[in-house]
Amino acid sequence: MGHSCKVLKMIAKENVSGNVLLLGFDKFCHWHPELELIYMYKGSLTIDISETKVTLKEKEFLVISSNILHFFEESSEGAVIYVARLPIENIRDMNKVEIEKLYEESLVISNDQTLRSIFNDIMFANYKKYNELYITAKVAEFTINLLGKQQLIVKRIRADVVEESDTTVEIRTFIEESLKGKITLSMLAERLNMSKNYCSMFIKQKTGFKFLEYVNQVRLREAEKYLRTTNMQIMEICYAVGFDSIQSFNRNFKKVRGITPTQYRKGIGKF
Repeated sequence: MGHSCKVLKMIAKENVSGNVLLLGFDKFCHWHPELELIYMYKGSLTIDISETKVTLKEKEFLVISSNILHFFEESSEGAVIYVARLPIENIRDMNKVEIEKLYEESLVISNDQTLRSIFNDIMFANYKKYNELYITAKVAEFTINLLGKQQLIVKRIRADVVEESDTTVEIRTFIEESLKGKITLSMLAERLNMSKNYCSMFIKQKTGFKFLEYVNQVRLREAEKYLRTTNMQIMEICYAVGFDSIQSFNRNFKKVRGITPTQYRKGIGKF
């Protein structure tokens, strides 16, 4: 399950002051509108990017494009992985054609001292409410350097993006707004004016997940955010994200994470 490694994570939009250290990684598929920039500090990591397997070697970078299904599959023993989710919408306006072309594919990038230095600034930023602004500037700097050093790109991976139609947005919004209560396929299908079968097929086609898998993914991701950023009790988080018992919450969390919510929270720290 990849729990023999350490993951140092920076998520600018959560205004993380610096970074958080996690023990291992989850293996469920996910996507997000931000770029994901991964640096293999130590060891190796295999990642599935829309059914294309990529093995990242020590000191290599991987840029995962916006809205691409991916999951961390396996790491070497004792691996150390830096992961940053980076805002991209603001820098696209700098030179839309060049930047869109650069990031339309996921990229494996070889070792480079300048890029490492910029990425280090991103990972260890500590500007609190200004973190996102600072990191946006650093993403622009990283992008400018990469545009001028495209010979560093050793592999390009093209994949279909997860389509963000009005319907997929409504599905996500409905689930997020309904987390504290019971969520059923029938409720969602009625909201969308679809049959249950068509609704189930639509979710699988657009997201790659079955209905319950997608609901659980949203719940667990919200739980992780609470564990990282609040002092809420585990029981409070359990009910806040819609699990009906602490046993169910612990079981589902451990199935994905390999550790319990309590162990996850205790494992958060700094190098």
